[in-house]
Amino acid sequence: MLNSTAMGTSARATNTAPSATTSNTIAQEQRRLERRMEDRWRALALAEQRGQSLRILERMYTTYTDAVDDYILYVRQTSQPHHWPNVA
Repeated sequence: MLNSTAMGTSARATNTAPSATTSNTIAQEQRRLERRMEDRWRALALAEQRGQSLRILERMYTTYTDAVDDYILYVRQTSQPHHWPNVA
């Protein structure tokens, strides 16, 4: 009897853990993408201040916008679904 109770408790804890783990993983990944985006922006700003060539700045800007796109896409994919009204 004690074993089945302990097993039941363990099963309940296991059932709740994945959603908490998934939530933490999503938050960690979002923070990582946000930091990446911010790092790209800082690098671009410093490169501009140091007088890097326009070609390099353009390449760095493209890298920054790619990071922004990745962040936005991830946030949209992991956020709650939006219920848009039907528009006729």
